[in-house]
Formats: sequence, structure tokens, C-alpha cells
Amino acid sequence: GIFHDGGEDWNVIVSDLSTDLPVTIDWVAFDDGYAGGGDPLPGTATVNVIGEATRTADLWNVTDKATGEFVLQERSVVDGTILYPPTDFFNTDVGVDAAPIVDGFQINLVLGYAAPLTFADDLLTLNGEHLRRNSGGRIDYDDYTVFGVIPALAANSSLGIGTTDPTLLVQDYELRFTGVSEIQNINGVNTEVTVSGGQMATIYGARGYDIADHPLNPNPGSSEPFAIRIPFEVWSIDQEKQINYMMYDRVGNPATDDPFRAWNTMGRMYTAFVLSDYAETAIPLTDPSLPAGATWNTVWWGSLWESGDVIQVFYSNNVVPGEDTYEFTTTAPTFSSELALSQVGDINVFP
Repeated sequence: GIFHDGGEDWNVIVSDLSTDLPVTIDWVAFDDGYAGGGDPLPGTATVNVIGEATRTADLWNVTDKATGEFVLQERSVVDGTILYPPTDFFNTDVGVDAAPIVDGFQINLVLGYAAPLTFADDLLTLNGEHLRRNSGGRIDYDDYTVFGVIPALAANSSLGIGTTDPTLLVQDYELRFTGVSEIQNINGVNTEVTVSGGQMATIYGARGYDIADHPLNPNPGSSEPFAIRIPFEVWSIDQEKQINYMMYDRVGNPATDDPFRAWNTMGRMYTAFVLSDYAETAIPLTDPSLPAGATWNTVWWGSLWESGDVIQVFYSNNVVPGEDTYEFTTTAPTFSSELALSQVGDINVFP
């Protein structure tokens, strides 16, 4: 049975509508009598207008490179599942055996059109070795999926910025710890700062204090984002360039911490990759070009780094229709009369 407590939306499907509008359809829902039951519930649905809806289909083709002609065209089955039309009214699971055969080859594609939702767990590495997300180790790294934010995009942050462009979301990153840190008394606060190496990153907020009171704020009293040095460099692997980085101090507090850590190696730092050319100055969060470059929110539970540490973060690549192609070449069949004659003696017949 189906349980209804009230407040649900009901869909009445009308087919072969050939009369003039509006059209009224009466319906009745009957109680099954359980626990005393209830009276039949009547209702009316009215069709006032016929609307239109569009859907985009991601399809794939196979072309014979020798002739330039399609041998398979506008196919929508991927790994045994019909991706188009996307509907619950048809059986979309046809199985991999339904993959088409052309010129003696059965072609089954296993791919994804959608952008990734998070980084690839098995391809997060520290110094070339697998780094388990949220591991509790000296480098403890994750992203916003740990908070149930899926996908873990910068667009989902409180800033309301970030990209959903799949060509940007599949790009990979490398974090190179090259910094040198020391504790200094800055504006009356014992502060662990990165004095050399690493790079500048934009701090745009904090949970336990107002960044107007941050000891490194070049404009004390202002809550506007500003740049501070962090102990690592951030690089785009795909673009082979150093990029910008954003950070939010989740647990630090310069009023109570001794020392206060500008980059908190002991506790939570929320960060985001920004695919723009690296700059020593703060990223203006109102810059209209920023949303096109901010990609993933990440979480540092701890970062007890050692000089020379390298973290690599990889994202699964999706297929981009119209851009991505896969080519394969077969070996043409050959025949040799001389070889056939020499092998005739190899033929045996058994009863």
C-alpha cells in the first residue's frame, strides 16, 4: 500500500487529449479500510493549457575513419543503460549484451557525461602514496562532501560563487609545501606565520572572530578579505601554472590562541581552489571573473606538514560532447598463398 499523510502532490496523466481546453478530469482515491478506513476522497484536475518541455540528449556516434561515414549514429546506451529518454516509464536497463555490433566489433561504452561530485578517493596522494580522506593522520584532508554538500563546489559556499563548468571541475591540483614558519609577536599577538616560501592566499572570513581583528590584517578594523602567506604553493596540474587560493579560518581565534596560527596546522581550515593566474594580492570576491574560476571547497582537519610534502588531488574526467573523441585502429586482414601452401600439412581430420 501507499501511505499518505496529506500535503502530497498528485500527478494525473492525461493521454490523447484531443478536445478543446479547458478539460476537467474527475478522480477518486479509495481507502483500503485499514484501521477503520475512511470515506472515498474525490478530486478534480483541470487542464487549462498544453505546455512544452525540452530535454537535452547526450548521444554518441561511431565513424569509419576510412570512409568518413557513420556506422553507428545517435546512440544513447551507456554500459547497458539507456540514458535517453530519461524516464521511469520505460525499462532503461538493457544490459551490456545489448551493445551494438558493427564490422565484427561489439562496442560498449563505460563513461560519464556529468561532472564529478568530489575528488577520486584512490587518487588523492601524499608524496606519491595514497592518502585516505579524513584519515586522522598528520595530513588530514577532505572536502565538503563530509558535511553532506554534494557536489562540494565553491558555488555551494556561503559566498554564493563558483563554477559548474565540467571542463573546469575535472582539473587536478598539486599542493607543494615549501614554506618556512616561525612564531612572531605581531600587533601584540603571538602568531605562527609563514615567513618565506609557500604563497599568498585570500582569507575571507573566520568563525570564531572577525578578520578585522586578524593580526596580519593590513587594514585593521576592516572586514574586507586580504592576503596572507600560507606554507604551500597551489598549482593546476592541467594548466601547468600556479593558481590562487581562498581560505576561511574555522577554529582559530587570535584573542585566545597562544600561539595564534595564521595557517592553522592543528585545526580546521576551509579552502577553495581558484583557477586564475596566481597573484600576490587578495582576490576581490566581487570580481565578475571569480565565479568562473572558483571550483572545489576543501577541508583541512590537520596539516602537520613537512618541508617537501606534495599533495595531489585528482578529479575523474567526464566526457564533453562535441570535444572528446576516442579512436581505435584495427589490423587489416592479409592472405598469403605461399603461407597457405606451407600450412596445408598442419591440417588434421579426426573422426
